[in-house]
Amino acid sequence: MIIIVRLNELLKDPEFKHLWEEDAPNRELMKTLYIARSEQGLTQEELAQRCGIKQSNLSRIESGSGNPSLSTLKRMARGLGKVLMIDFVDPSEVERMDLSDASRTA
Repeated sequence: MIIIVRLNELLKDPEFKHLWEEDAPNRELMKTLYIARSEQGLTQEELAQRCGIKQSNLSRIESGSGNPSLSTLKRMARGLGKVLMIDFVDPSEVERMDLSDASRTA
């Protein structure tokens, strides 16, 4: 709960809000990749081998410091036995998703 209150305070700052919104796809990728890998009981090394990428690259993507190409995203999806989908959503949907994610970590 404290995280949501603090996030709501920070989002009142237009500069922070802009940066937060700009980073939403990165946070979504990190969360989605980690959850999919964890649900299959895979280590980063195991998934990296399936995808033909280095474990260190996968780690950077999961931590948010990597910037994977579309080709790499497709390889990761295949390595997870999934299909990559990309969607354009209304900004208000992103804001709502971010806040619900924060409440799960509180």
